[in-house]
Amino acid sequence: MATSGTRTAIANRIARPALGLALLMVGAVGCSNDNALEDPAAQQKPVKAYVDAVQAKDVDRVSEQAEPGVDGRAFAQAKVTEFGGRFTSHVKVDVKRGDANLANATITATDGQQRFVTDTVGLTYSSSEKKWFVAMNTAPPSNDGTGPSPAASALPARNPPPR
Repeated sequence: MATSGTRTAIANRIARPALGLALLMVGAVGCSNDNALEDPAAQQKPVKAYVDAVQAKDVDRVSEQAEPGVDGRAFAQAKVTEFGGRFTSHVKVDVKRGDANLANATITATDGQQRFVTDTVGLTYSSSEKKWFVAMNTAPPSNDGTGPSPAASALPARNPPPR
């Protein structure tokens, strides 16, 4: 028959690892990065750095597949060594008929757990080089609410109030 000291020793051998595991699980839950999902700034910071590192390379590679004036999309996927190679970029170039030398590239960075959608990059087409380039001004001049209106940008500055 086991003595009370033996029963205590057996209970400790069972309870200590279980307690350690429980504390580890509570710590993991308490330290999870749920705030990154709720805070857009926390999400976009690593993505912005990632996009800055790879967008020119990927946009150049994808845009070679897209012809101006033809409806279509070009896709590419590249895994890069920046950030330990854990991000994969997906670049989509949309070309619409009638857009002689303008297109958009949407870059999505995926880390395997969460998907981050980045800015849409404006592209212009060089017919001499037969290649798309990232436009300096990426805001499309349109009246559909996606960019500054040409009429609004042409408005004169407000007159100063009379004295």
